Amino acid sequence: MWEEERGHLRGVPEGDYECAEIREARVTPYSQVIFETNRYSLPVKRGREQVTVKASAFHVEIVEGVKVLARHERSYEREEDVLDPLHYVGLIKQKPGSFEHALPLKKWKKQWPECYFELLKRLREKWPEGRGVKEFMGIVALHQRYTAQVIELAIKQALAYGCVHVDGVEYCVSELLGGRKEWRQEEKGEARSLGLIWRGMRRS
Repeated sequence: MWEEERGHLRGVPEGDYECAEIREARVTPYSQVIFETNRYSLPVKRGREQVTVKASAFHVEIVEGVKVLARHERSYEREEDVLDPLHYVGLIKQKPGSFEHALPLKKWKKQWPECYFELLKRLREKWPEGRGVKEFMGIVALHQRYTAQVIELAIKQALAYGCVHVDGVEYCVSELLGGRKEWRQEEKGEARSLGLIWRGMRRS
């Protein structure tokens, strides 16, 4: 009976089985996708309308073609915003007036070391009318390339040197790195999630 049945069986898949629920999703105007009532962010980009959501037991990945755009811890609550503030850096740079009220930044600010607030204060004093915030967001964007540890040390060093601007902080980063690759973010072709969740924030 086994020999008779064997000819009707499918072959073993070439790749590993992807243990995830896969769905197509539409990107909202807030640069988010909705999966099981929760909203997950992805980098702001005009023109992107349809993406693929891969939800495993512990993570949710947002994919466009073969490129992973964002990866978040999966939420099993309802009506939650799971946002990575780095996804909104470019948008806030374009609209610095939204800095104080931007939802993705509110919880992240509570985790910032004191040197971040001192840096922001000096930038605003030097460049009012929004340019200081734009410069600050450019520095925040360095989190996409380097670890939080090296960014904090570079900001402290830039404050001590008096080179309080993006180029100054980047110079301090290069000084600090000195070949220490462990302080660079691993390049895996995917967006890094900071795992920030706002509970019970329903969109109207």
